[in-house]
Amino acid sequence: MGRVRVSIFFSVFVAMVGLMIIAPVMPPLIRELGLSETHSGLIISLGSVAMAVMAPVWGRWSDTKGRKPVILIGFLGMFVSYVLFTLTMYAGLANLIGGGLLVTLLIVARGMVGMFIPAVPSSAQAYMADVTDEKGRASGMALIGAANGMGLVMGPAIAGVFALIGLIWPLYIG
Repeated sequence: MGRVRVSIFFSVFVAMVGLMIIAPVMPPLIRELGLSETHSGLIISLGSVAMAVMAPVWGRWSDTKGRKPVILIGFLGMFVSYVLFTLTMYAGLANLIGGGLLVTLLIVARGMVGMFIPAVPSSAQAYMADVTDEKGRASGMALIGAANGMGLVMGPAIAGVFALIGLIWPLYIG
């Protein structure tokens, strides 16, 4: 059971690092692209709306499809979404695309990230409930909360370190 708890912890931690790794570099990247703070707000906010909409959907799917498959689909979707987001950001920085197309592609890619990220914590919570008894459930859920909090802190910290190489490097790492 300890190995399962560690796996659940690590899954939530990695998902939250992936979510937050962009936070400290998004404003300077947006400025380098020649976009406004409004664009940055749209990109981040619409990704968050996607998260809010998809969290209960992923929870239901984990009930019908299974916890592990949904977590794996979430990670696969996050990977593809982050690759698209990073490629779009790179194309914008290299002046390969710009303007409305760039903003639209960044919104779509960040929306995709927002669609897939909640698969992990939603399914992880259900999985933790499945593998714990009534007595250990509170500590199991607290472990998920700790993973969430650590990921929210470590994502920006990791981004800050890799931003020393270049602003887009945190996206490569994410």
